[in-house]
Amino acid sequence: MNNLNDPFEMLCVETADKKVKSKLTFAKDAVAQNFGILCFSGNWTNPVQWGHYAENHSGLCLVFDIHEECLREITYVPTRLSPRDIDLDTEEAAFTLMTTKFKHWHYEQEHRSILWLSGLDKESELYFRAFDDNLKIKQVIIGVNSKLKKSDIVKIVPRDVEVFHAKLHDTEFKVTRDRTK
Repeated sequence: MNNLNDPFEMLCVETADKKVKSKLTFAKDAVAQNFGILCFSGNWTNPVQWGHYAENHSGLCLVFDIHEECLREITYVPTRLSPRDIDLDTEEAAFTLMTTKFKHWHYEQEHRSILWLSGLDKESELYFRAFDDNLKIKQVIIGVNSKLKKSDIVKIVPRDVEVFHAKLHDTEFKVTRDRTK
């Protein structure tokens, strides 16, 4: 939680009051010690996301089948929440803090799976969640600028995972499937 790219992560509440700021800092640290998140987008065709999250279109996009009950939708807001509107001492508040972002992040169409770290596999400083019936890899999309070939990926994913290349759309500002490769 402390290494996410949004500096306002878990700080969606106004912090002019020092007591509120202290509670938020404590809550953020407590959440970071106990929870991890998996972030998913509802749209893989957004070129901005490929630029931000896939090494300038040279990486991969993984598409998953994931059960709805495993996800929490992000709420995008135009201003920070008032401390009067949220009881920071509740579990509900912790989930609100983890799922509220500034409206300019809306392009991500983000959903999150919030996970207890104690139930995950840890390697070095990173935590991993295994694939299972609630989280199945469905597709691997190879970025427009990737040096990887479809044959590189097909060798390492299950047979039922679809692998294909992306390309820039010819008439719109979006990424689309490259049917020539």
